[in-house]
Amino acid sequence: MERSVEDLSRYRYQCCLEALEDASVMFEAGRYKNTLNRSYYACKSAIIAEK
Repeated sequence: MERSVEDLSRYRYQCCLEALEDASVMFEAGRYKNTLNRSYYACKSAIIAEK
């Protein structure tokens, strides 16, 4: 199944939002290294989604 560029961008943006939500949960739990990890992947997914 081929995906359109728009579908792929939407998928990657959704990954970004999920990673941000995970980062928030980790931050509230005091898991700061994991917060940074999830924040990094949120930014990465957002940048890739833009392409």
